[in-house]
Amino acid sequence: MSGVEIRVRANTTQARGELQKLEKSVGKIQSVTSGLANSIKSAVAAYSGFVSVKGIVSAADSLKNLENSIALVTGRGKESQAALQRLYAIAARGRSSIDTTAATFNRFGLALSGAGKSTEDILAVTEAVAKAATLSGASAESARAAIIQLGQGLASGELRGEELNSVLEQTPRIAQAIADGMGKPFGELRSLAKDGQITSEAVFNALISQIGAIEKEFLTLEPTIGSLSVVMRDEFTRALAAIDNVAGFSDSARSKIEFLTTAFRFVADRAEIAFLRLQIGLLNLRMDFQDTA
Repeated sequence: MSGVEIRVRANTTQARGELQKLEKSVGKIQSVTSGLANSIKSAVAAYSGFVSVKGIVSAADSLKNLENSIALVTGRGKESQAALQRLYAIAARGRSSIDTTAATFNRFGLALSGAGKSTEDILAVTEAVAKAATLSGASAESARAAIIQLGQGLASGELRGEELNSVLEQTPRIAQAIADGMGKPFGELRSLAKDGQITSEAVFNALISQIGAIEKEFLTLEPTIGSLSVVMRDEFTRALAAIDNVAGFSDSARSKIEFLTTAFRFVADRAEIAFLRLQIGLLNLRMDFQDTA
């Protein structure tokens, strides 16, 4: 062993003593090494249990749902993939969940599909809504509920009734942006809604005009642990989905599910015929038995 020199001396007692010290040192090194190896094994086992194949497949399904939602607006291909990457960045900047961010993009995109709005414009409004929701102090659940209501209003062509109330109560900063963008007092929104003036186009244009004001206000906020944790969780899920894309767990699971589904359908479709054949067979057997008797 490097650095260790054993000198053979005439005094055998002293030599034995040095050998014993060396053995103790080697024993300590082995003990430490063994302990470290066990710690690493435990950590790997714990991580493997946490990141199970089931968890990876679930993450892949979540990402697939996001891709489907975006594709309804952009179509399949490079544009949808580019939009997905932009939405992850928007969610991170706005400290909001990717689910809510993608839902906003989907709702505005579908509601204004015939209005000639570009993907870039819809992404810009999506970011304004995400940041305005954070400025409202809404939880992830409240923000998503309000945006679903907002989306329902946009889909119908006008924001009014329960949909408007949800936005006013859960994400007031979005409502304020709509009022400011329309050049109307906040308190008049309900009366404007009754008159049918808060149309999908009006909401979109109002929010576009307020992007600068929302951004300036958003920069004054300090991130919270909760909001940062939401972003971290989404990025973790995204990473697991990337692992699945390489490992192919979902493809294998889908193939097995499709095979079993086909097998079950075959049995279900032919169960009645098989049962009738069994009955006929038993009847013939009974008749043969009676004739023999």
